[in-house]
Amino acid sequence: MEPKTEPKIVVENVEKKYARGGGVGPISFEVDRGDFVAILGGSGTGKSTLLRLLGGVEEKTSGNIRFPDTCDLATWGFVFQDAALLPWKNALENVLLPQRLRMMPKGPMLKHALDLLTQLGLEGARGLYPHELSGGMKMRVSLARALLDEPRWLALDEPFSALDEPVRWALAEDLRTLWLKSRPTVFFVTHSILEALTLATRVLVIDGSPGKIVLDRRLPWPADRTFEVRGDPEFIRLTQQIYDLVAGKRRK
Repeated sequence: MEPKTEPKIVVENVEKKYARGGGVGPISFEVDRGDFVAILGGSGTGKSTLLRLLGGVEEKTSGNIRFPDTCDLATWGFVFQDAALLPWKNALENVLLPQRLRMMPKGPMLKHALDLLTQLGLEGARGLYPHELSGGMKMRVSLARALLDEPRWLALDEPFSALDEPVRWALAEDLRTLWLKSRPTVFFVTHSILEALTLATRVLVIDGSPGKIVLDRRLPWPADRTFEVRGDPEFIRLTQQIYDLVAGKRRK
């Protein structure tokens, strides 16, 4: 018998062109189910465009994206820079929005929503409205909402960029813990090299306009690594290499 192969997402020569210029591609790569892929690059290189193409919220100009099974918006969770909470709904009601919109059974979803809020340290804030929540609390609500119906694919577009460092790293740890429990395939756009190398199983660096992949690296550390990995010599070397690429100073 041939060895069983893991299902993959296959991106083949995908390109998005805008009339005003820029965009992304052509770009090709494959992603294993359950990977945590960080997408790095300078401003205007097409990181967020690639994320939207993968999530099906923007149409590609050419190329193919193949998923191992059914993929539509209902199988994705999205988290953006802005938590995008409805101001007239409290934290729990905002988390339950997917249940309301998709008319899923309320009982199981309510229990899961409460469990997620507890895991994210918000068990005492479920009745608070967005104007009563800090920036970090709002982002935790947004993350809980994205994970409510256990999506196969999770897209995060710089979700922690506006937060203070201690809050940012606390949320990063929460994200890793939740990812390890259900292992959705994660696509994580960030400008932070440290964030990418600390969280991800794989890093894609995009450069140029339209953006193209200039580095595709599977990271050598276990998925459940601690922040102490930053002292690893390979972590330091990769940080410098990626910095040079993002800064446009590629090493010879």
